[in-house]
Amino acid sequence: MLDETITYQVDVAFRDPDGDVLTYAAETSDAATVEVSVFAGGVTIRGVGTGSARIDVRATDPGGLSAGRGFSQDVLPRRLTDHSGGDYDPSWSPDGRRIAFVSDRDGNREIYSANADGTDVRNLTNQSRSDYDPSWSPDGRRIAFVSTRDGNNEIYAMDADGTRVTRLTTHFGDDYAPTWSPDGRRIAFATRNRSDLNTVQNGLDIFVMNADGTGLSRLTSDPADDYDPSWSSDGRGIAFVSTRDGNREIYSVNANGTDIRNLTNDAASDYDPSWSPDGRRIAFTSTRGRHGQHEIHIMEEDGNVMLLSDGGLQLIWEELRPSWSPDGRRIAFDSSREANNDIYITSVPGSR
Repeated sequence: MLDETITYQVDVAFRDPDGDVLTYAAETSDAATVEVSVFAGGVTIRGVGTGSARIDVRATDPGGLSAGRGFSQDVLPRRLTDHSGGDYDPSWSPDGRRIAFVSDRDGNREIYSANADGTDVRNLTNQSRSDYDPSWSPDGRRIAFVSTRDGNNEIYAMDADGTRVTRLTTHFGDDYAPTWSPDGRRIAFATRNRSDLNTVQNGLDIFVMNADGTGLSRLTSDPADDYDPSWSSDGRGIAFVSTRDGNREIYSVNANGTDIRNLTNDAASDYDPSWSPDGRRIAFTSTRGRHGQHEIHIMEEDGNVMLLSDGGLQLIWEELRPSWSPDGRRIAFDSSREANNDIYITSVPGSR
């Protein structure tokens, strides 16, 4: 597993006919996936990146004669949560120490947080209505989220420990998917059926407000649905999902609402955009894989797309809602690879 260490006793695989003590050496075919070290009679392997690597071990006797054996080592994404309830929609804290996520383990959707190693799981909302779509503020002090605690879907913010809950939107429509600007001064979100801007709105559109709920402005206006915004690290652009071309695609728009562009332009369904901390890549969920599963992909600056999570022939797997670690080396996501939905962490190729 990623970030885990395994020890193998290799001395049982080698025997010197003269009974001499053997010395061992080991190397890996891919140091970006596996780190390997040797101790007396064994090797220690640490998974530092998801993928597969070959480990070659060589034993040498005092006279210089040697023999070798090799094996393959797979490094799988690390499972952060393991619960019979559903855990999904992770959001990494700015310091990388904790991950907020949604869980229905207590009977309804609540927002939880856990250390990045899966320990110290805490229920932050702990009330009877649905709470979801967590988004950590850039300073790590607040978490914006969606709740139905006052009837419809509205956006709230709370301290990172679940205290000081503040309602940010108040209208009869529904608001979803808050995301903070990099400077923490504004929040972008999706909304439906607003009546407070004297405009007609049919589908979901992207809006921006100040972090205290004031200063509302509209970025997109289309009969189709625009939703799931993700702010770029420089604050100049916002990626979002739109159905304006007939299927779900990833688009971008300037923070002032100009220059809307289709970034994916693929026949498959592309959604759940998450901009990388360096602003050079966008992780997203797509059905463009070999068998049409929902899997995590990464789009580079030049538009090239690579598959990050691969369900292979496991057609029932769904891997959704990617969230970058602050250093850009890891992505948290939710997956049904173990039957129920849990939070996993995988490495990002080329990020070490």
